[in-house]
Amino acid sequence: NTWGLKVFKETWKDVKTSKEDVYWKYGLPDGVQVFALTQNYDVIAITEERNDMIYTHCVGETMEEHELPATSESILKTANRGLLEETGYQAGSLKILCSILENSGKSDRLIHYVLAQDCTLVGKPEEQIQVSLHSPLRFWVLLLDYLLADPFSKHAGGNTLQAAALVFHKLGLFSA
Repeated sequence: NTWGLKVFKETWKDVKTSKEDVYWKYGLPDGVQVFALTQNYDVIAITEERNDMIYTHCVGETMEEHELPATSESILKTANRGLLEETGYQAGSLKILCSILENSGKSDRLIHYVLAQDCTLVGKPEEQIQVSLHSPLRFWVLLLDYLLADPFSKHAGGNTLQAAALVFHKLGLFSA
């Protein structure tokens, strides 16, 4: 599915030398990364298999055409939709933490990081997804062990690592 994929050329001109440099960039619809916590501060994680990889991570959603352009309201709707569809959990509260360019040199796609708190189980997860709960420390170790196990593997989960770091700092979970 290539919905929303675009490729565009960006030309930069040096004002002193008039030399032009051409850069090719790609664009995709914005994404939303949801770091969800239960009322007991357990991290809601999903484990799935993608491209012969099995990994545990947080909910991630691509914003749909009707949710664009991204606004605070559409980002939170996407986060809520993704959390409920993938895990069966409903957020008690949602807060946008920040938005980060996916690849600042090569893309204009933003990943919006959302903290979902006081989540409660109200339904069933997607069929291919296994949901698990972890203490913040256990989830952090699980994520780092996976990412550091083989430095030459193509890893997924980078957005989850960023989300975890942002949330842990915001909530003071690992403060000294």
